[in-house]
Amino acid sequence: MGKKVSDIPHMLKMWDFELNTDEPDKVSVHLEDPRHWKCPDCGYTWTSSVKARCRSSGKCPCHESNKVIMKGVNDVLTIVKGLSDLLDEDNDFELIHTQGIDSSIPVNLYCKECGRKWSVMLKSQIKKDGNDGYIVSGCPHYNTVKRKKNEVPFCNEVESIYRFWDDNNPLNPYRVKSNSNQKAHFICRNCGYDWATTILAQAQGTGKCKCCELQRVTRKGYTDVFTLIPDSRKYFNFGKNKDIDIYSIPLRNSDTPIDWKCPDCGYEWSAPLASRIRGKKDSYSFKGCQQCYLHSVERITPVASIPKLVKYWDFKKNKGIDINLTSAHSYDSAFWRDKKCGYEWEETIKGFNGRDDECPFCAGKQNAIMLDKNDIFTICPELASIYDFETNERNGIDICSLTPNSRTEAHFKCKKCGNEWDSPISNRIKLRNGKYVFVDCPECSNKSFRKIPYSEEYPDLAAMYRKDLNNVELDSIRGTNAINYTYYHWNCLICGETFESTLRAMTQSRSIPTKGCPYCSHTKVRKGESFGDMHPELIREYDTSNEIDILKAFPNGKESVRWICKDCGYKWEATFALRHMGSGKCPECYKLGRNIKEECFAAVYPEYVELWSSDNKRTPYDTFYTSNLWIHWNCQNCGSVYGAEIKDMINGDAGCPYCRGIKLNPETNSLRVLYPNIARRWSNNNAIESNMVLPTAGNPYKWICDTCHGEYTSRVKDVVAGADECPYCKGTKVLAGFNSLKAINPELAKQISPLNEVDADHILPSKQSVQLWRCPDCGSDYNATTLDMENGYTCPYCSDRVVLPGINSLKAKNPELAKLISPLNEKDSDHILPSKQSVQLWRCPDCGGDYTATTLDMENGYTCPYCSDRVVLPGINSLKAKNPELAKLISPLNEKDSDHILPSKQSVQLWRCPDCGGDYTATTLDMENGYTCPYCNDRLLLKGFNSFGDKHPDLLEEMDGIANYLLPYTEFDVMDKSTKKFWWTCTKNPRHKYPMSPNTRLMFQKRNREPCLYCRGQRRKLNRFVKYDPDK
Repeated sequence: MGKKVSDIPHMLKMWDFELNTDEPDKVSVHLEDPRHWKCPDCGYTWTSSVKARCRSSGKCPCHESNKVIMKGVNDVLTIVKGLSDLLDEDNDFELIHTQGIDSSIPVNLYCKECGRKWSVMLKSQIKKDGNDGYIVSGCPHYNTVKRKKNEVPFCNEVESIYRFWDDNNPLNPYRVKSNSNQKAHFICRNCGYDWATTILAQAQGTGKCKCCELQRVTRKGYTDVFTLIPDSRKYFNFGKNKDIDIYSIPLRNSDTPIDWKCPDCGYEWSAPLASRIRGKKDSYSFKGCQQCYLHSVERITPVASIPKLVKYWDFKKNKGIDINLTSAHSYDSAFWRDKKCGYEWEETIKGFNGRDDECPFCAGKQNAIMLDKNDIFTICPELASIYDFETNERNGIDICSLTPNSRTEAHFKCKKCGNEWDSPISNRIKLRNGKYVFVDCPECSNKSFRKIPYSEEYPDLAAMYRKDLNNVELDSIRGTNAINYTYYHWNCLICGETFESTLRAMTQSRSIPTKGCPYCSHTKVRKGESFGDMHPELIREYDTSNEIDILKAFPNGKESVRWICKDCGYKWEATFALRHMGSGKCPECYKLGRNIKEECFAAVYPEYVELWSSDNKRTPYDTFYTSNLWIHWNCQNCGSVYGAEIKDMINGDAGCPYCRGIKLNPETNSLRVLYPNIARRWSNNNAIESNMVLPTAGNPYKWICDTCHGEYTSRVKDVVAGADECPYCKGTKVLAGFNSLKAINPELAKQISPLNEVDADHILPSKQSVQLWRCPDCGSDYNATTLDMENGYTCPYCSDRVVLPGINSLKAKNPELAKLISPLNEKDSDHILPSKQSVQLWRCPDCGGDYTATTLDMENGYTCPYCSDRVVLPGINSLKAKNPELAKLISPLNEKDSDHILPSKQSVQLWRCPDCGGDYTATTLDMENGYTCPYCNDRLLLKGFNSFGDKHPDLLEEMDGIANYLLPYTEFDVMDKSTKKFWWTCTKNPRHKYPMSPNTRLMFQKRNREPCLYCRGQRRKLNRFVKYDPDK
């Protein structure tokens, strides 16, 4: 049964029990009739269909979704605080009470503070208060407050400027503002990159070096390709790139072609630098040689190397697939099986390898179906009560392999009401609250199939429908079986005949002129017009074993039926149309009325008598010339016997199939007879002889080449036409001793490695074929094409292009330098080439630090960057290690701690004063020379320490708090030497208010002079003072 209103909480909550006459537990949620609803929170009442209410969000149309505005509940005057105080009296308040917060009606506003009147749209004066509420924006004129511009800091106070400030600038950073348009010189102390720009532009920039931090400028040793991607140096062709400055080319340059050479295979190519770089900043990598990638035996990642693939590999069903030779990125399909849950599935190897999850069933995939676990009948057994197993099985539907959300149409049959219909499976099962729910028969669930009755939608069909003969009303026909498969009686409005047809067929034939009538369309014969009605005398000759009723057959019917002669009993076949025209009578009785001597085949066509074969049971003398018999004939050319009808022979349409090459005669038209020279090349390995094949055959057979005597396969017709080619003579297939590498180039074949799958006598000397070759000097195997070997390709190990441990490695050729190789390298010194430009990690024997350098640099005496203080090494040459006392002053706000900072004289760092705790910038040289804290010396302001308000709390009582309220600064934003003025209250007379800077006020205090201008005689007009009476 379907759900009721009482089953849906939000519907039951708003059900109006007073106005509704029925109970909610008896009303279906799919009912389309209107019902009354009432919100218990705001009291709003309305009417809506039960079905629409069920599909809605469940919110109240008034106070929850604001679709309806109700006075005192969700109107704009009730929701927006302060709006009523801002509205002018001449507004239509009744209209405003009907508006929401998004209303666009114009309203008149009046500000009681400034007296301003203006008109605006209502919604423009409403804004959120931050607590899910709304407030009024207020008078824009009254809310406007003019503020003074903030103080612009000096260059030394802006980190992005002072960090790169060049001390050689003629400008003083302590005197020049950071918004100045003057040009200054800047330098990065990390990489040495320098540039000139305006101070304002530098302040508005990123604050990072364009070279070493942003990598927008190419600089040798920092952002060049050799530094960022050391592997690129191995492929750079120094011989051909003499005119190219690689250190000045950006990584993303795509205009300058560069020559590259593979250090392994020697392959050379030209490409811009951008095409050889992959990845992003801090993760760049170099794209190696394409030839090595395509021809390397290690290129393929086998399935056996991926634990995930091996774990689920179904070895039984994948029999014949070698996981050691199959790529893990192959697009071929394979079978997989989870031993844990038993689920089996088929998927491409690449697809399964690329997925993050493993077993689809364990991962909860919807298309992973297992019988008795998550098939449709397991998760929803109620579906079996309406599922028509017989019909769906006949239609080829396997429901146990489909998912609950499948759109496959299935046939259903209700056992309660007998209703039958077709519906997608997803319409019968719904996922609600995490569980699958069964959707019952739509007829039982009060779901009508049609909104418009048939009689209204098809009035012409209603006129044809025979209510007196049919047992059901037209508008009551429902269900797939009743619509598509049940026949009803109809009356043709054209011919007046009554016929039977399905409702589906009648609705589809409405646009046809015959309107579905079988009589008008001549698919059914009318009574009195059938063949039997028109020829009752022939009914006696009609064979009753015929399936066609003679009283329902058309007189001009083309169906061939059996007849029995009433006189002689002879049986023959003839069409209704032939008998209707008076022909097709009994052939035996017909013969009795004819002269066989004058109408026999030999008398009419004597020239064909010689062709009549003696194998025939009948002779040309006892056969009529009009006979359609199929008989044997003798070919005068080849002497073969073939069959054909008499009429085809007379009309010249019965040519000999042996002479035409359609049919084989081993003694007349075979390959051996017609083409003996070609048949001589026929291989004995064929299953048949050459005399059993036609020269026009398109099947492939084996042949022996006259030149190389090799056996190859080709079609017969291609060999006869001369269109075949021997693959051995052509060089597309190897033949030992003829076109193999050993036969053509025996000297080169001696270098073939025995590790190849085949020997040199079974390898084609193809120019581009890659083979394993063995060097006669070092005895090592390497890959190379035959063309490269013919062009003098040398051993990559002997030529130091590829490393061979113990022969050409760094350890073997330079053992002293190899001792400095760091163990952190991916390879040890016995697997590293002593290439001059190769970049490696080296370990300093003095400090133990690891650093990068080329072999050439090390041979030329490159020193440790840590020992030479070029790069910091914690605990060795850092500021903490060399000057621990000074390192204690390093601020923790620096990007690096004191153990990761070089004690460079000009390096600018943040320092923390041990007295005041303030952080300030200074160079290491300044700190060593006794640079003192700028806050303790009152050179810079530090709130809470050296501001005027912090140092002179006794004078704060003289400050006029009301007069100073609108100032853009406070007493804690200035120092003692500040010239910014504040308002002060005279200690002798509180009515005296005077302006004075902290600097001047302290001067008067220090000299014991009267600071009040009024008391000193410098009076002002009283209307200039703020009216303040301390006694009130």
